[in-house]
Amino acid sequence: MGKKKKSSLSARAVTYCRENRESFSRQLNYEGYDFLVYRFYIISGAIVLASVANASLAGIYSLQVMMLPFLLSVIPKIINYFSDRIILPISRWYLVLLSGVTILSLGYLYFYIDKIGNSPADLPPIQITLGIFLSFTVYFSGILSIFLVNLFLTILLVGFYLGVNPSYVHKGFHLFVGGFAVGTFLSILFNRFKMISFYTIGIEKKLTLHLLKELESMAYPHQTKMLETHFSLSETMLLKKTEACLGEFDIIDSSQIKEVNTYHDINSRIFKECYRKILLNYRMNPSEPNRPFSDGHVVKEMGDGFIYSVGFPFKVPGPGQKDVDIAFELARYFIKVFDEEIRKDKDGFDCFCVVVLIRSELEAFWTNYQVRHYDFKQHCVTKLFRFQEMRRHLARVDVYRPQASFILMEDEFYHKLSPELKKGAHNIDLEDQGVSVRDCPGAKQVYLYQVDNASGGIGTNQAS
Repeated sequence: MGKKKKSSLSARAVTYCRENRESFSRQLNYEGYDFLVYRFYIISGAIVLASVANASLAGIYSLQVMMLPFLLSVIPKIINYFSDRIILPISRWYLVLLSGVTILSLGYLYFYIDKIGNSPADLPPIQITLGIFLSFTVYFSGILSIFLVNLFLTILLVGFYLGVNPSYVHKGFHLFVGGFAVGTFLSILFNRFKMISFYTIGIEKKLTLHLLKELESMAYPHQTKMLETHFSLSETMLLKKTEACLGEFDIIDSSQIKEVNTYHDINSRIFKECYRKILLNYRMNPSEPNRPFSDGHVVKEMGDGFIYSVGFPFKVPGPGQKDVDIAFELARYFIKVFDEEIRKDKDGFDCFCVVVLIRSELEAFWTNYQVRHYDFKQHCVTKLFRFQEMRRHLARVDVYRPQASFILMEDEFYHKLSPELKKGAHNIDLEDQGVSVRDCPGAKQVYLYQVDNASGGIGTNQAS
């Protein structure tokens, strides 16, 4: 099987411009208009200055003759200035009209200056300028269009001189032919250059849009915004120590349902809805770009559960809101979503979840690895893991066996809760049960808030 031949950059550019013909033609029209206007200003300005230097009457007449093409060239710019958009379409035919009027005006002006100046009709270099620059129509996307329009403009100029003074054409016909040939050749080269430019910019835009779209799935909107304004990645997230809340959602004895065919679908739906709820009130913070407002932040996902934080690295959304209240309400919502999904896919299945909530000093960092990752320092999550270990130990020694999904709260977290949210929570004295939290000597008791799996209400809480 033969190896596929790789196309050249020019061939890829031509194909791309053909596939995006409308956009490419529109861009050429606008750029061609500006280019034509600038050429008109330069050439007409040079003629007017030359005529003023030779004869005052010629200078005044030059201004009169050039008034029509001048008005035609500035009308779109005037409309654009007052309307913020081009109302009069800059089409290729408008540009041909402007080119034709400009050529005839300049040609007649040269004839007039030559006549009153009694100079020999030997076609000075200005005629070459007319032939080359005014045939330089780069605003057409097709080579045939360029050739035909340049031919039309050259014939128009030749016809004009045949009418006013045939000797101009007889003595300088080679200059007209040369001007047409050189102008068309340069126009085609420039047109191909514009194709390559349009292709590379278009591909770059597509790549940039693709990268931004993928970046949105890896970073928060405020990070993307800050990166676009030239902040470094390490500046887009808060790092310094802050007192805040940390929670872990976990499915109890998830091995029981991992064999169920729909387990991964259930897990995915639960996590997606929980994450949606966490970021429901996410919005930018103009005063602190790297610390937007949000109910929470997903720290990491761990197979059958996830860790989330409230109050760090993001600010709580509303004034007067307490991070502990938001963390607790989120936990109740997670349990509600879990119970609904479990009942929906496995009616009557005896499966529960737990959310452990603590309050601690949180701190983050960026990894040093080439692919950088934002994470919490280990000591922040270690305390949370210790409370999860204690929760499992409570079940092993029969101090507490879950009869429904529940929330387990650290003592410090519980006491900062609003009074109405404390209702229904049950205290477990760890010292009385002979249970301790490793590396947390100050943890003497925890609070348990049980949610009835069937009704969604608060169940009885018994510690044995």
